[in-house]
Amino acid sequence: MKKSINAFILVLINIAFAGQIVSAQAPFFLGNPGYEVMLPQYMQTVAGIMRQYYKSNGRMPQFESEMDKALLEIHNRLNINPADTTKMFAKSEGAYRVFGNVRMCLENSINNANAMNWRNIKPPENWSAPAYNIVVLSDGNDKFLIWVAGVDGRPLRDSSNRTLIVYEQCVNTDNAR
Repeated sequence: MKKSINAFILVLINIAFAGQIVSAQAPFFLGNPGYEVMLPQYMQTVAGIMRQYYKSNGRMPQFESEMDKALLEIHNRLNINPADTTKMFAKSEGAYRVFGNVRMCLENSINNANAMNWRNIKPPENWSAPAYNIVVLSDGNDKFLIWVAGVDGRPLRDSSNRTLIVYEQCVNTDNAR
């Protein structure tokens, strides 16, 4: 009896996911239970990828192909199943390059960023993205800013009503000696 119930559940799961094989752990973008708690960790993972990109290239991504490479790395690090690049591609949406639920664009305004003001008071009005998208803004040189869209499309806020952002200026340690 137990074996037939398990087989029945497996058939239901197979139907629900249109015959696709799914992982037991839901990808980050499905809004699985506890997802909101993990967002700061995801933002730090993305920040680590951006730091590594800078370390390897001496600057942030500037061109479409470079953004696509960074987006693919972010997607694969945040998801259990790596992207099948024969079926899934980065695309343009306005100023953004988008891959899955991660979007990236060049944004020179972060050079004059008042990150503390954005964090404590209010981020720019044009910060809007589909729910639960991770947004990476970069100046193409040495700065990046990461935020995540909530269900309203605006940047998420913590329990103290501060905007959740990661803002960094990378330092070239090779030249710092």
